Amino acid sequence: MNPKSITIGFLLLFITVYQGNAQSYCNETSIKILVRLYYLTNPINVYSNPSDLEEFVRNNCNYLISEGSVINLARDLGNNLISSGLQNYSQNDYDDAYESALNMGATGEMARDVASSISSASLDAFVMGQELLWLTVVMPAAAQGNWEPFVTTGTYSRQYIIQIIPIYSMTGILDDPYFQDIMDQIALPMAEYQIADMAFWLCK
Repeated sequence: MNPKSITIGFLLLFITVYQGNAQSYCNETSIKILVRLYYLTNPINVYSNPSDLEEFVRNNCNYLISEGSVINLARDLGNNLISSGLQNYSQNDYDDAYESALNMGATGEMARDVASSISSASLDAFVMGQELLWLTVVMPAAAQGNWEPFVTTGTYSRQYIIQIIPIYSMTGILDDPYFQDIMDQIALPMAEYQIADMAFWLCK
């Protein structure tokens, strides 16, 4: 599996998502863009590969303008995570999360971790919800070429990560192949799967 891409397994996921939901953002393109955006805006990614995010936003600016489908999806998903978390997450939802993660290319172990993290509420839904809502504020400006809000603002958790990145950089941690493998093969793909699963949960 290439951890930096969303595989064709998304097609299986969105066959279900399309059915019975009138929200305009419940489609493959919008959810796929949000998942990739969440990945690319991770502070470590921004620090290491800022041009990747800039190019992605330029190529998808129509979805990221104010009231664009991706912005609306991020807003509803963020509000949902903050206000109610995943308190209604059932065994069926666990099974769906596990299956969809497998369909997206996750290993069996990673798929179980994704489903378990959501089912047990060990995932910090509030922090993720805050990050999504923050993206709805800064991305429309970035889509029009104004990156100042993105650069100068951020959630508390985001600002904390940004503060410790220079320390990691000076100590060589960011260049450590082991650290890079953890981020590229586990941490960031896990976040991608979680966002995709929760968007699926919201849309179904």
